[in-house]
Amino acid sequence: MELERVIEILEKHQDWRRDQNVPPKTEMQSPIEIGTAIDYALSELKKLRLGSVSFSLRDKFAMEAMNGELASQGGIDGCVWANEIDLAERAYLVADAMIKARSNGG
Repeated sequence: MELERVIEILEKHQDWRRDQNVPPKTEMQSPIEIGTAIDYALSELKKLRLGSVSFSLRDKFAMEAMNGELASQGGIDGCVWANEIDLAERAYLVADAMIKARSNGG
């Protein structure tokens, strides 16, 4: 089943489920197709878990800080950090500062 078809089936199913008209004005999708679409969607979502890696709030703040740093430099030729390790360490310093400010009500 193609992703676009999965989306179409699930959207139509949601429309049918939420239809408050009696009888419903929307058509119910085939239960077999709904099940197949859900199985496909679950399979794709599981792939997005990055192998079950979970990120802490600190990790998420560090990723955002790193993205901001990279975006502000205007491309590869404009890199100003000494190396990638320095960039990563700085990102976690920023994340730690964000967590501290957050815990202080800031």
